[in-house]
Amino acid sequence: EKADPRFATSVLLPDSDRQLYFADFVIELQKAEDDKRRRIRDARRRAEKAQRDKYRDLLRQMASEKKIFPYSRWKSVEDMISEDESFKLIQAQERDAPRELFEVFIDEWDDRYRRERSFMGRLIDAPGKSPVVITKGTSFDEFKKLVTDAASYSVEAQNETFRIVNRDNPVSSARLFYDELVDRAAEAEKYGVSQQVSVKDDSSEDEGMIIEEGEVTNKSDAPETAQNGKDLHPVNKPDVEQK
Repeated sequence: EKADPRFATSVLLPDSDRQLYFADFVIELQKAEDDKRRRIRDARRRAEKAQRDKYRDLLRQMASEKKIFPYSRWKSVEDMISEDESFKLIQAQERDAPRELFEVFIDEWDDRYRRERSFMGRLIDAPGKSPVVITKGTSFDEFKKLVTDAASYSVEAQNETFRIVNRDNPVSSARLFYDELVDRAAEAEKYGVSQQVSVKDDSSEDEGMIIEEGEVTNKSDAPETAQNGKDLHPVNKPDVEQK
């Protein structure tokens, strides 16, 4: 820069000093350019993170509205999610980003629900205790009381139960488990088998497996029957003769 006095011609300033001044000047310019690029890069990263957070908020909202579940798959919800603006912003970052973020969200949710569902199932179906029976008319507050009462034997169990019952991110596992049991009771009533569902009857309890509609839980495809003659898996028996 000719206007910079450091580079003005002077008999008192040797060429070597002017070259050093010029090198320092170039370094300062490079630092300023690097700082500018870093600020732009950081701003872009913050914007992209905000967009991803907004997309995750959308998934949590859909979960709370019962539009997606721990067993939901991308193909079944893609059209519904793609209508939201956050989907388009994420897709602009990377084409497969919406699906990948969705699958991470669902996998983490599913793993957590399976663990907590299994814990609650073992809690209210402990050996030596009468099995807890859920009917279509059982309220969520009643269910929570059953679970918390069953955990009274241990401080650790009480703490874990309190955490599960009061956690709503994205949806309480207690609420999901309750809805599942009540749906089974309603389905049992629909087929006229029974109006009660015992947690003890859930053959998937030990593994925390979710039994979906139409899934056969007995390898022989034959209904399991208790000693009192009641079908143990009414919700999975669409071929039961209705009364």
